[in-house]
Amino acid sequence: MSGFLRASASWVFALLLFGSAFQASPAVFQVTVNTNFVGVTGTNGNINLQFSPGFDSQSATASVSGFSSVGGTLNGAPSIIGGVTGALPGTVDFTNASSPNDYFHSFTFGTSFQFTLTLDGPAVNAPNGTATSGSTFGIALFDDAGTNALLTVDPFGFAAILDIGLDGSITPTLFNADPNTPSIVSLSTSTAIPEPATIGTLAAALFALGVYSRHKR
Repeated sequence: MSGFLRASASWVFALLLFGSAFQASPAVFQVTVNTNFVGVTGTNGNINLQFSPGFDSQSATASVSGFSSVGGTLNGAPSIIGGVTGALPGTVDFTNASSPNDYFHSFTFGTSFQFTLTLDGPAVNAPNGTATSGSTFGIALFDDAGTNALLTVDPFGFAAILDIGLDGSITPTLFNADPNTPSIVSLSTSTAIPEPATIGTLAAALFALGVYSRHKR
């Protein structure tokens, strides 16, 4: 192989590695839910988390981790339906291969609780352009009987939903607690830490670029 071809091959290889090191990352949100309301704080109720696909949704996952609360207590084991594994305060993972995918956990409300929500998978990282509907992650609170939604004006009972669009974008909707009170849910975005494999790929790309640069000189 000529020097020019070897250099060109090294350059192309380095660019491929460099591109793969910077593939789209998961969407990560820090979620805080304010339950410091008269008639709610100190009472028993339920935390409800759902991950629902549409009729023709691309594959996606949702993961809830880092759960903590201020003054609240999880009670007993959760009720799980569909593609859900794990239990709070540990990691709870959802898939959207079927519907419904529902997590229901008895909870004595304190003043607030928090968790990290990670939305991932092809629908987020590599939209295929052929799916006709997205997927939705929902957060809701219910009373002790599990029948009446708390602190929301949404007719479906959600305090907040996050929609995965057909282009991989994430659109949050926060519902007021009542007509005159803002949503109890607040969101902030977080940058995902690259996985070791991604860091290794990036290092290989930088090394290949360095080799090419030295060869060219």
